[in-house]
Amino acid sequence: LDAHNSMEIMNLLEEINDRGITVVVVTHNGALAPTADVLIRMKSGKIESFEENPSPVPVQELEW
Repeated sequence: LDAHNSMEIMNLLEEINDRGITVVVVTHNGALAPTADVLIRMKSGKIESFEENPSPVPVQELEW
């Protein structure tokens, strides 16, 4: 996706999450990581790290 459509989709997912619905995003785009409440990194099919983010960044504040 281009940057504009990516932001639109992430805004929709953020709205869904704000309603209390769990959203799981799987991506290779590391720029989205700051928006997550929890970040699970995987390598070769195994969990490499598990991090809780106490201050997720709103999608609007991301630099695309």
